[in-house]
Amino acid sequence: MSPRLTVVKPDDGKVIHTCSCGKTFTALAWDDLVLVGFIVDEICGSSALILENRNCPCGSTRGIKISFERLVTLFNNQCKSVRRATSNLVEALRVRGEVPDRDPEKTGPVELVRIEREACAQEAEKAAADLRLLANSRQGSPTKHSLFQRAELADEIAQSIRRRT
Repeated sequence: MSPRLTVVKPDDGKVIHTCSCGKTFTALAWDDLVLVGFIVDEICGSSALILENRNCPCGSTRGIKISFERLVTLFNNQCKSVRRATSNLVEALRVRGEVPDRDPEKTGPVELVRIEREACAQEAEKAAADLRLLANSRQGSPTKHSLFQRAELADEIAQSIRRRT
C-alpha cells in the first residue's frame, strides 16, 4: 500500500505526512528531516509527479508530492546554505593564516573546502539532470523551455563552483 501523498503548503500546524512508524509531521517538522532527494515520475505524458524524499528518525525514507516551485526553492536554499558554509570556512582559514599555496602542510582544512565544493557542484549537476528529466516529461507544455533554461543555469552553477576550486 503506497503512502497518501500531500502537497506541502505553508505550515498551519496540520499533519502533512504520517510515517509507518506512527510519527506525524507538520510542514515545519517535515522540513527539519534530512533531505534525501527527489523522484520525478511522468504522468499522462505531459505533467510530472515530483516526490520530495526525507528520512524519518525511524530510518525509513518517506516521500511527499511537491510542486515544481518548491523543488526550485529547496534547491536555491541548499545552494545558499552551502555557499554560506563554504564562505565561513574559507574566512576562518584566512583568519588562521591557512592559505593553501603558502603552507602545504596546512592544506587539510583547505582540502575540506575543495571536497565540499565538489559535492556542491555534483548536487548542481544532479539538479540539472532532474530538471531535464522533468522538462522532457512535459512535451508540448509552455514550461518545458523554462525548465531547460533552469537546467542550463544549474550546469553553470556547477561549472562556477568548480572554477573556484
